[in-house]
Amino acid sequence: MTAPCITLRIEGDFVDSFIYSGTLFAVTANAEIKTYDWAEIVDAALDECQDDNSNLRDFLIDCRIGFGLGDVVKEYYVDSALLNAAAVSTINLAGWPTDISLYANRFFIADEKGVSEIKYNWQTRRLDPETKFKVWNGYAYKVSANDNHRLAIAAGGRGVIAAFPRGGYIDERKDISTIVEEDSVDCEWIGSYLTSNSSSGSFVSTFAELPKPPSGPIPQTFWKRVNDLKYAIPDTGRHLIEGANAKYTWVAGRKLFSVLPDGLLVVQHVALGSDAGDFNEITASRTLHDSAVANKIISGRSGWFGTVIETSDGLYSITEDLTECLATRPVAWRVFPRAKSYVNHLHIVESDHLCIRAYIGVSANTTIDQFGVSVDEAE
Repeated sequence: MTAPCITLRIEGDFVDSFIYSGTLFAVTANAEIKTYDWAEIVDAALDECQDDNSNLRDFLIDCRIGFGLGDVVKEYYVDSALLNAAAVSTINLAGWPTDISLYANRFFIADEKGVSEIKYNWQTRRLDPETKFKVWNGYAYKVSANDNHRLAIAAGGRGVIAAFPRGGYIDERKDISTIVEEDSVDCEWIGSYLTSNSSSGSFVSTFAELPKPPSGPIPQTFWKRVNDLKYAIPDTGRHLIEGANAKYTWVAGRKLFSVLPDGLLVVQHVALGSDAGDFNEITASRTLHDSAVANKIISGRSGWFGTVIETSDGLYSITEDLTECLATRPVAWRVFPRAKSYVNHLHIVESDHLCIRAYIGVSANTTIDQFGVSVDEAE
């Protein structure tokens, strides 16, 4: 059984992908980052199939506009010629990245030599290689960007690092700190919460909530307060649920997701503001398809449509009443819980194509699956 979705299969040899503000980013096997006009790709795919469904087009460009298509399952194929026609720019890399991330028009590249930042111009859909600078020196598995130019880096044996670039440079003595001191391969920082996954289990760090800029002139004291809170040491500890250290944890929207040692997937509500750090109540749980999944888990994330978990056996979509095997050996995959336009997207890179699934709902305000996040929770 397949959940209702529209699928675009894009021909090419890719190693990663990202979508942001109408631009599709693809990392190729030739160690290039290519940018494409997403609307042009959608138009080309529909034109090729002589499908003039305007609701479908709107939905693929911005899921908030096009919800309400019903239980539709459609698939479109985008060959290399159609894709190349939508290409905007290309930059070359020294090698394949281990991760990419884009937030607040800053593009981050993690690789075996560290983390670099490049400015992105959303109007021209181009990355500016002249603005590239090194944020972190050392192997980086994952990079997660947050507001006010904050980064978390899963740096293997060097733990999880917090980095605060200053716009073109970084002072390593002041702007780099260690959050988790255990060998770590994954992290996710959204809002006040940073989840870290180490070889011995999961950690959750709760940071002070940063204030929003006031309307009108902004006093200098405001920025001093922001910086004081920004550099404050977070409250960090092992993520324990009923006495057991979670095997894997991630955050999306207002929810904390965890896989427990017995293979149970649990969801906890996370509080905001002065109550941040309160996430004891379990709001949903279900046993995964394989009780041994906790020992096989590679990573997990959640989007509008539910949760996606990768294990050594394959990639699975998890909802309240459905477990679907999506791929057996994906090259890479990604969801977008912070993107209002693409919170329903799931990207899966396979050996000869990029598969983009856009999941369908009854309406933008439809009841959200317990193992998913709402459009309203995206930033």
